Amino acid sequence: MNWELNPDYRSLPRPKEQSIIHLKVGRDFAYRVKCIVMSVSDDKIEAKVDAVFDWNGAGQVMGGDAVQLVGKVVTLKPEFIHEVINRP
Repeated sequence: MNWELNPDYRSLPRPKEQSIIHLKVGRDFAYRVKCIVMSVSDDKIEAKVDAVFDWNGAGQVMGGDAVQLVGKVVTLKPEFIHEVINRP
C-alpha cells in the first residue's frame, strides 16, 4: 500500500498495543484508514485495519478499492502514522 508519509510523525505519542492509529492513503481522493495496533517494535508497527473514512470528512467509506483493506493486517514504519489515539 502507498501510505502517505507524515513529516511530523515524531510529534505524535508513541503507539502501544490496542492504540488506534490513522494512516493516509490516496492522491486524487485521500482516505483515512483506522487501524488497531497489534504489536510495536522500534521500527515496525503491525496493525489490523478496522475501517476506512474520507480524509476530509467523517464519512465512512463503504465501497471501492480502499474498503478491501478492512480486516487485513498491515505492517508499516512509524513515519506513516498521522494520528495516534492511545487507549487507557
